[in-house]
Order: sequence, then C-alpha cells, then structure tokens
Amino acid sequence: MNELFESIPLIGIIVLSIVFILTGIYQIITGRKSFLMRTLVRKYTLADSFAKIDGCMTTITGCILLGTYFGYWYCSKVEVLYIGFIFLCILLFCEPFVIRKYQMDIEGTDKKRIITNSIFVLLIISVGLYFRPMNISSLFDNTTVIKISYSNLGIADGETYINATGYYPLTEEEKTHMLSILSKYTYARKMSTIFSNGSSNGIGNEIILLYTKNKEKESQIICISSLNEIIVDNHVYAAKDSWKMIEEIKEIIDRK
Repeated sequence: MNELFESIPLIGIIVLSIVFILTGIYQIITGRKSFLMRTLVRKYTLADSFAKIDGCMTTITGCILLGTYFGYWYCSKVEVLYIGFIFLCILLFCEPFVIRKYQMDIEGTDKKRIITNSIFVLLIISVGLYFRPMNISSLFDNTTVIKISYSNLGIADGETYINATGYYPLTEEEKTHMLSILSKYTYARKMSTIFSNGSSNGIGNEIILLYTKNKEKESQIICISSLNEIIVDNHVYAAKDSWKMIEEIKEIIDRK
C-alpha cells in the first residue's frame, strides 16, 4: 500500500505530461481552443491565432515534465531536475506577457496572472527542494567516531533467525573508505518522510547500523535497510540501491 502511495505523484506527472502534449498538438493542428485552454484563459478575449501559440507552449510544458521525469529516472542526477524546473519557471513567467500580446480588449498585463504564476513557480521549487537527492556521506560531516553493526535476517528450517554483529569502531582508514563508498549513493525524502516516526513497513534481510559521534550535535544511529530505505533522526528516507551500498560496506566488516 505504501508503494502505491509513493507512486501516485509519479503516475500523476506522467498523465499530466501526456495530457499537456496531446492538448497542445490538438491546438497546433486544428487552431482551435481546447478545454484546457478555455479553462485557463477563459477571462481573456484573445486573437484566434493565440490557440496555436498556446498549443506550442502547452506541448513544450508537457515535454519538459515528461523529459525531466524520465531523465532523472534514467541517471538519478539532481541536475536534471533543476534544468527541468528552470525551463518550467521561464515558461510560466513568459506566459502572462504572451497573453498580453494577443489579448484584444484588456489593457495592461494581468497582475493576478503574474502573481499566480509566481506562486506556482515557488511551489515547483519547493517540491523540487523537498524531494532533492542528498549525498549520504554528508550525514557524517565533522563526525569523530563511527561504529558499525551488521544484521542478517532470514528463515531456516521454518524458523526465523537474526545474525548480528556488535558495534565495531572504525579506524581512520576504514572511516575514509566507508565515506568514499557512501559518497556514491544518495537518499531523498519520500511523500511520507515528514510524517514518519522511524518505523518502516519492512526492514529487509540485511541491515547496517551506524552509530556516530559528532562534535556539533548529539550521537545518532543511522539505519540502512536493503529495502532501499535509510532511517535518519527517526525519519524514513528513500535510498536507491541501498543493497549495493550494504554489500560494499560489508567488505569493511569482513576484514575485522
């Protein structure tokens, strides 16, 4: 159920993108106002030629949304999101001035339209900042001590078992090695992160616990699960390919 909840915004982006693209193409080909255009600019008396201009802008908006989603899905680089957001912001800020050029009976640029678009731009930026990927190694800035524990959960002969190690303190060399591993992976907020209390729907069959001491804040325990999740300060975040990260960290433990 949680996976379905998390996927709803992504499905919504894809559906919205397709609607924008198809609507824009319809307006470009026919030169007629679509339902979407009539809804968004119904208060304006616009020249007939504006339908095709609006169709181009609508198609471009859909392509930016779809391209940003699939671009980030393919390479997981936050720069793709920022580029998409920048293009969307440019389009939203340009729209009132394009409308002003083609309107026939309204004097001056609609200030409410500019304010509405500005609020929408801020909303897009806020969403982008909330879901932005963060480097896991940044959690260990100024950390003086790191202790590590590994747990393996499973079922054997019809009974569950847990194999867990104690907390091993890492040497400076091991800490440097582990931070180099963590620097290759990111974590990001989920829809439910802000409301989470540290509990997860599942913990996976492998868990890494990292106990840290920091000069500037209290000690904390960071939990990395093989189910692509990481728990930090009692909040559950998404951690793509966490199982790969665990496999790399296990190499440090195996040497002890």
